[in-house]
Amino acid sequence: MMAASNAPKPASKKLHASAVPLLAAVILGIAVAQLSAQPSSPAPSTPTALGTDTTPAPGANGEDRARFMNESASHYIISRTLYPGPTILFFPPVPPPLGSEIPILAPITAGIGAPTDLAAYVDELFYPMLGTRLAVGLLPDALRDQLRAYETEKTAVQDELRQRIAALVDSSPAVREAQFAALAQSQTPRIAKLQSIAERLRSELRLSGALGLLFKDLDWRAAPEVYLRASQNAAGAPDELRYAARAVRAAAHFQEGLSDEQRRLLIGTAVELSAGAEAAKPEERPREAGRILQFSPGPARIPIPEDLPDFMETDVRDYISARGLLKTELLKALGQTQGEGEDARLAALAQLAAVQAPRFAALEVLAEKIRRDLATLPNPPGPPTPPTLPPDIAARISAYRSHKLEVLRTLRSMLAVDVEPAAGGKAGSATADVNTGALTWMRNGTTRSEVPASSLQESVKQFNQAQEKLIGDLNIELAGIREALSEYMRSQNKSPHGKSIDDLLRDFEDARQKQELWEKYRDYHDAALMPGLSAGQRSVLFDAAVVRLALPLPVGEPVH
Repeated sequence: MMAASNAPKPASKKLHASAVPLLAAVILGIAVAQLSAQPSSPAPSTPTALGTDTTPAPGANGEDRARFMNESASHYIISRTLYPGPTILFFPPVPPPLGSEIPILAPITAGIGAPTDLAAYVDELFYPMLGTRLAVGLLPDALRDQLRAYETEKTAVQDELRQRIAALVDSSPAVREAQFAALAQSQTPRIAKLQSIAERLRSELRLSGALGLLFKDLDWRAAPEVYLRASQNAAGAPDELRYAARAVRAAAHFQEGLSDEQRRLLIGTAVELSAGAEAAKPEERPREAGRILQFSPGPARIPIPEDLPDFMETDVRDYISARGLLKTELLKALGQTQGEGEDARLAALAQLAAVQAPRFAALEVLAEKIRRDLATLPNPPGPPTPPTLPPDIAARISAYRSHKLEVLRTLRSMLAVDVEPAAGGKAGSATADVNTGALTWMRNGTTRSEVPASSLQESVKQFNQAQEKLIGDLNIELAGIREALSEYMRSQNKSPHGKSIDDLLRDFEDARQKQELWEKYRDYHDAALMPGLSAGQRSVLFDAAVVRLALPLPVGEPVH
């Protein structure tokens, strides 16, 4: 722009024929000079984009991002990877309350399927940034290697903690807590280093738009205003609550200058807003039974009894109040600094993080007291009694259940609608992502969404034929299980006590599902309710717990 006034005006006449060889010679000389200055072969560690693209990632290994720009223009280019957009934004799934039903498949939503590699990082603060890079194919080898090293070290810490918990399962509470404290001394520096690496990855993985600014459609800077507006309309505005949850969650992931505890607090706030939206539309998802407490480590949620002793009820109220005050202060600070410059905004948020740090520590002390008191109540959470059936029949029932789930997934994968393609291409074309627009459903597969028959990729006839074949095979498998169970009952001279074979199968299935559910929630339970663990240990174990739940990954949405 500074050189615009000196730029030559477009020639009104054609170049003279004698000038063409001279111009070509000048251009050739410049090209030869540039080539002679370049290395003869690329560096072997040059990062490449995800997939088969071998083009070096922008700015990788010191590559001049502004090679063909003048010095004035390069002043405005920042070090982050520039991506002009449109791009894709993914948010992680919301962890359910401890012990509640786990959704098997995602709700019906037209969108861009989340990259499967995201499943290993489902509770990481850099999840949205990584999702965008994977979706657009801009993950350099250097960053990929850092991610793998981070995951390897974190898995080692998690496995070490799991093994210690398992070894102490029958020990007294005093012995257990002493052993946990000893382990925390060696793990705390490693966990602190992991948190530092995660924060650096959250920053380095982020793509930037024009002039390095975040994409405007995220609305994360307006999160406090959106939250307050939604809170006032919480009774009858589920869409407003969902929008507020998205804005607050985006602030948790994208706002610089926040501590890890503050980010987790904002994510918990977004979870509360999402739960309010679901409760406002009970036909979409039943409300969770009992009292649910937003607890530590965030965003864990635990069920607590309705009739706690008075001293425990007081502690719970104090915990909710202290947590709510921290949340209010944080949202207020985000709102007050919205119009300030970036440096002033970061300084104000850093100051608030320092002020709130000891209060977060005090909140964790109160949470530990609540854990110990909950452990003294009758019938604490734990693994249910395993079902009693011969191993071969139990294995056949388990296989049948897996086959049934696979049939449901297969049938629903045949129902796909045209959606906006991720990057060019024609909607519904053969080049579109196979996961794009795939219709899946939550819980038992029921949905109120209407799908036009003209948009289905498979004809009704093809679908019916496949459905008949797959369900027929399932029925044959179930009949064999019923016959084997009847023979077992006869051989053992056991009376079914008036129950039919179908009733016995249903009882077995219920018991088995409870057992499997507990196994999936084991890390979740230990992270939230096992007394004696440090705050850092709870955090890394909860990360593993969310991965273990294998929650369906929400689809992404284009952000321009």
